[in-house]
Amino acid sequence: MKVDLLLADSGEVDPNGKLHALGIGWTSTVSPTPPMVVILILQIMPTETDILGHPLTINVSIRTQDGEQFLAPGPDGGSHPIQIQGDAMINPSAELQAGLPISTSLVLPIGPGIPLLERRLYSWDVAITAKGDDRALASDSSVFYVSRLVQPIQQP
Repeated sequence: MKVDLLLADSGEVDPNGKLHALGIGWTSTVSPTPPMVVILILQIMPTETDILGHPLTINVSIRTQDGEQFLAPGPDGGSHPIQIQGDAMINPSAELQAGLPISTSLVLPIGPGIPLLERRLYSWDVAITAKGDDRALASDSSVFYVSRLVQPIQQP
């Protein structure tokens, strides 16, 4: 299994499975962050049929330049990781019978306002494991730089 993680301003997967994205591949942003999407493109090779039809766990999180999980201040005064976790299952398809890899894309929308420190490197990281097993089947990351702080837009 292979996974590619990309950052974009917006994106969607249409009903035919085709990925559409705008502002894809950026590596610099501001803080607090604007809305964005994390795009995951998964590929399963024809030799990897043992994972088809079995539950997978997908973990996506922000890490600091030191490799630590980023903790954002929460409304309760505590610090909380920014993390997305979900389960997925990929079923056999016609591509597999033709000897082609199975490809599927996920678009994860991220709301605005993540309070990152300026002039620092961060990364969005993904790890995919078989459900109940901590060994990564696939992983990737996308490093980005926070260039400056901006004032949030004040609502009237």
